[in-house]
Amino acid sequence: MTDDDDQATGWEFEAFKKDYLARRCSLTLLTPVHAPGGTIKIDEARCLENLPDNRTSTGHDPALRREAKNTPTEEGITAPKKPLPRQPRWTADDERALDRAFQRAEADRAAEATPPRNEAVEAAKLARNAAEPSHEEPAARRGGAETDSDHDTEPGPSVEEHFRGMLAIKKMSGDGNCLFHALGENTGESGACLRALIIQYLRENAEAEEDEEQVQAWLQESQYLQSDPGHWGGDTAIIAFTRMRQQRVLLHWRTPNGDILTSERTHSDVDEAAQRGPHAAPNATEVIHLWYNGRDHYDLLVPI
Repeated sequence: MTDDDDQATGWEFEAFKKDYLARRCSLTLLTPVHAPGGTIKIDEARCLENLPDNRTSTGHDPALRREAKNTPTEEGITAPKKPLPRQPRWTADDERALDRAFQRAEADRAAEATPPRNEAVEAAKLARNAAEPSHEEPAARRGGAETDSDHDTEPGPSVEEHFRGMLAIKKMSGDGNCLFHALGENTGESGACLRALIIQYLRENAEAEEDEEQVQAWLQESQYLQSDPGHWGGDTAIIAFTRMRQQRVLLHWRTPNGDILTSERTHSDVDEAAQRGPHAAPNATEVIHLWYNGRDHYDLLVPI
């Protein structure tokens, strides 16, 4: 500015502004941008989004402002605030997956609520068998009732035809001890005497069994046979007999469709002893063949 004599009397505002902005002020971008050399590009819309909210105290916190100002990016520009993550959309696939998860959880809950089956006796009946029993085996293998003649007319080959004339059925008395009559036939023992010996052996040797369920099954079988002379013997009594006499027993029966099947009913200790030689199990070579009618009676199969 000058007076009438063109003498400087004041200061030049534009020159002062440029000098002040150049030396005293700096421009901080809230959003990092890439721009050609010599130019500055400002995203005004983005800057407005990231401005602090005057309604909250955090927007006026000097410490937060200093921290943001002193955290430059790789290009020397202050890093912007990270936007909040967007929540995923709930889709029809999510709905179906949730429904399947609820169904599985309900099925598991129902399964846990089902009381476990007591399989101790059933497991002991199948214990020590050399072969896994077939699913076609008769459901109950106790026997003691009188045999019926109608059973011999079932479909399928006769016993003699099946065994090619080598074995035939010898009928046992149905007085409740038919199993013990059949097991003692070759030695001439009465069914009642052999029954008492097996009961005693079950009671005295149950603890020698490896599995706790088998121990309990042996004890239960001895109590069952002891409690009533009319109670029929079953698989557990057969297994105990084979160990007591070190002798093999094979069980044969006819399926509903007429086929004749065979299953080993020998204690595993007898099989192991037989493999060591005749001196370990001298009776193991002698096999007793039992015929079961599939319901309630045992007979003996003898060589012809």
